[in-house]
Amino acid sequence: MILLWVLLSQALAQVESSDNFIKQIESRFAPSINLKKDVGESIPRYQYLGVIDREEIIKSKIVQKALKRLGSVQRMKDQKLFGITDTMIVRVFEKTDELDFFYILDNKNKVSYRVHAKYVEDLKLTTELDEPPRQYTEVKVRKNVSPYDKDLFWLHELAGGLSLGNARWLGDLADDTGVQNGAGFVVKAQSLADMGERFRLGASLNLENARHSSARNAITMQNISLGLIGKTKPIETNNFLWRLSAEFRYSVFGQLSQTSGGAQSRTRFRTTSINLGWEKLEANFIGPWSWGINLQRDFPKLVDQKQFFSQNTNETNDSLILQFTQGVDW
Repeated sequence: MILLWVLLSQALAQVESSDNFIKQIESRFAPSINLKKDVGESIPRYQYLGVIDREEIIKSKIVQKALKRLGSVQRMKDQKLFGITDTMIVRVFEKTDELDFFYILDNKNKVSYRVHAKYVEDLKLTTELDEPPRQYTEVKVRKNVSPYDKDLFWLHELAGGLSLGNARWLGDLADDTGVQNGAGFVVKAQSLADMGERFRLGASLNLENARHSSARNAITMQNISLGLIGKTKPIETNNFLWRLSAEFRYSVFGQLSQTSGGAQSRTRFRTTSINLGWEKLEANFIGPWSWGINLQRDFPKLVDQKQFFSQNTNETNDSLILQFTQGVDW
């Protein structure tokens, strides 16, 4: 009985000694990472690869990965963490350790840092674009934006030009075959908004003045009109920028002033006009400007009858206009 007690006491002493030995070993090493917590809060002071051999990681393929912004990397020599303030691309070994860490290679191909897989993004789809045949379809971002939710692009323009018009319609009205073709000027303001990818549409205000003379009298034409104008966006041909324009106008005030023998009379008229133009585009410090040629046809009609013999005319007023336009983007 005494011998049995001695043997049992020795066995218990050996177990206790073994437990103390294990505790001494565990006290020298921190516990393993708890993956349920954030990596930055639970990284132990000492790390080891464990069941995955370091040689297996080093022999694995070197690939590129992107580090996620607001993640963290760990320096190997002192286990210190560093935050990732922006997205960056690094080279890592393709194989991770048992804790799912990638090991980062620096410019000297040395491993000084490691990063957890949850802070890493795959770059496979991006890098494949540089592999033969190097052909890919550009990704187009589609945005469902209502045209009522965005601002219109406005182009405001101020134009001036010199005009040369025929006299047939005035000769018809005044019953004077000696009325000569007249020269004048045109001043106009116009605003156009983008309408799709190729055209601009807007409104215009026009002031025209022309003078015709004959052996018997002199006739001055003044016309103020409102118009609906459309222009193409710049068209490029061998680095040559140009555009086309079309305008429909109706006069709000037109007046013919006739001077004969020192006496002057005035007669109201109105016109419906069509204007077609070609412009060469340039640019200056203010904005886009252009010069061009316009062809205009007026369909005149008298409002009242005073000095002119005919109430109306079947002739049109055709004008050739050399025009200069200065635009301002808005």
